[in-house]
Amino acid sequence: MRLAEDYLRLRSTYSVEKEGEPFRVTIDGLAEALYCTPRNARLILRKMTDAGLVRYAAGQGRGHRSELTFLADKRELVILEA
Repeated sequence: MRLAEDYLRLRSTYSVEKEGEPFRVTIDGLAEALYCTPRNARLILRKMTDAGLVRYAAGQGRGHRSELTFLADKRELVILEA
């Protein structure tokens, strides 16, 4: 349940991004969107990746942004959670 809420919060923050298309993000931006610390944001992203909701590729080194891809349809997720 909590994971679905976090996913929907990310989807609303990055609402212009389409499913299946990767886009650049920073871990600080994700942490701000999830209202948590960067460390906790990484844990949440790992859980979302394991659940098949997103694909996350961390940027290697300083100044390199990470890539996030939404995989799940938010409408289907809401129906499943209901």
